[in-house]
Amino acid sequence: MKDLKIYAPLMEKQSDMLHLSKVTWQQIEICVLLLDQSALKCSVIPVNLSFLQADRQVADLLYMLLTHLKNIGISDCSPIYGGPLWIESGQQNIRLYYAFTILKKKSSILENNKKTLPMPVKHALEILAQQKKIAYQKLAEILPDWYELNARKFPWREDRDPYHIWLSEIMLQQTRASVVIEYYRRFVREIPSIAALAEAEEDKILKLWEGLGYYSRARNLQRAARQVMKCYAGKFPQKIEDIRTLPGIGGYTAGAIAAICFNQPEPAIDGNVLRVLSRVTGDFRPIQLAEVRREMEEQLKEVYPKYRCDVFEQSLIELGAIICLPKGQPKCIACPIAVICSARRQGVEMWLPARTQKKQKKVEEKTIFLFCCGTEVAVQRRENQGLLAGLWEFPNVAGFLLPQQVLNQAQSLGVEPIRLEKMLKRMHEFTHVKWDMRGYVISCSKKANIFEWIDISKNSERITLPSAFKVFLQGKTGI
Repeated sequence: MKDLKIYAPLMEKQSDMLHLSKVTWQQIEICVLLLDQSALKCSVIPVNLSFLQADRQVADLLYMLLTHLKNIGISDCSPIYGGPLWIESGQQNIRLYYAFTILKKKSSILENNKKTLPMPVKHALEILAQQKKIAYQKLAEILPDWYELNARKFPWREDRDPYHIWLSEIMLQQTRASVVIEYYRRFVREIPSIAALAEAEEDKILKLWEGLGYYSRARNLQRAARQVMKCYAGKFPQKIEDIRTLPGIGGYTAGAIAAICFNQPEPAIDGNVLRVLSRVTGDFRPIQLAEVRREMEEQLKEVYPKYRCDVFEQSLIELGAIICLPKGQPKCIACPIAVICSARRQGVEMWLPARTQKKQKKVEEKTIFLFCCGTEVAVQRRENQGLLAGLWEFPNVAGFLLPQQVLNQAQSLGVEPIRLEKMLKRMHEFTHVKWDMRGYVISCSKKANIFEWIDISKNSERITLPSAFKVFLQGKTGI
């Protein structure tokens, strides 16, 4: 058996690690502790090690224990620590105690087999809680200086104008920073202030937003601008409570504006920050849980450095964006907080953050009609409610139609079809739904009045076509 290295919270120094070079699996005992959410009661489940392979390392045990628990019907649980929480070492055997929190408020396993937590486990939990507080404090001490030396250059970071920060934060939702740069510059050039935004034509705003998607964000921007003009005399509000009342501004955006623009200790917790905090504190709880986010916000509020809230806020986001990466190997060697990172110490950085399993997106089948008359193609307005509300689209119906059905539909709509040129297959994903589309390019001899007709050889300034439909105009296989 290879040399095993076991680290537990009670071993406070790396030199305290337990090295087991002459221990066989037969000499190791494992007990799983299932704790309730209050961490006051637990159930103890002995684990049969017969399913383990002889060449396994102790670091593999956590994954195998999770699989084992799932196999015996215990799936809704989260590890408290990446290694054993408590170790008993005798002359003959080593006993490892792994601890998991049951995420359900009520569990038949705990109800039927409650035991008071052993004192060593209570002690270990206290140590973990203390280590977590220290980690938050160290973040506030280390990251601001690191950020000022390593921050990327973006146009919205050139000042602290609330309009600029607000606009950039809304644009950056669901969109990479590198993509947002040109959209941001063009938007600010065309609509340079909150007052200008409040007075702008909606079609102009949507055209400037074209390609960013999630068009309700653009509409909410204008609604919020009008509220600022009406309720705050055109001056962006500074109180977090007032910022949150503006349409389209949630907790993250409100926190970012309050901290960056007004130097207030208001956390802005997005995916980047959740990932950083989960790893540095070794927190295995799913990040979608509201109590996890709430606890992180409370811990962060306590450590914001006075007069540097803006820098600390951005440093957390920046670290997650360029160092503590979500996919692939995190750049731990370049990380300024690697020395305090619990996930790295335990070797579980690739496991974190933990997430609950995503529901599969609903797939909707659609037939898209690409009626072409010369260089013009037919478009129409979508309804004012629902997905892509009020935007332009190609005519379409739910479900897949056969070619003859498509021609019949074209005839009924009054476009006088000449022939069906080709069929294009496209997919487009939204947040909760996926469109599986078949687009039929149809040459027509008549422009029916029920549609608007646009010249596809030019970039029409009056039509904002969402990406879901624009995909039929792109590439060699497009219209």
